[in-house]
Amino acid sequence: MLSRRFIDDSGNRWIVWQVGPAWAERRSGKDRRVMGAEALERAAFERREGGERRDDATGSVTRVRIPEHLLEGWLAFEGPAGRRRLAPIPRDWEAATEAGLRG
Repeated sequence: MLSRRFIDDSGNRWIVWQVGPAWAERRSGKDRRVMGAEALERAAFERREGGERRDDATGSVTRVRIPEHLLEGWLAFEGPAGRRRLAPIPRDWEAATEAGLRG
């Protein structure tokens, strides 16, 4: 994982890295369980057997719904003022100057 360090205009040290929602629930929009009568009939016919297919073998995977504006990932910033998130990820952020990261 690539990370960058920089100092802001107040002299605080920050670290920034790219985050992608790899283990997150990537669905967005309406809940899939809300459907019309025809879709309900088709779903009953197509119902799968077995356990929850989204879980791993131990059933311990926790999934969260990611807001639509974060589906492509974000930059995470951590410093003395706390944590911040920036989305969408700016193009070529890895090569940005310190002034560009401060911006």
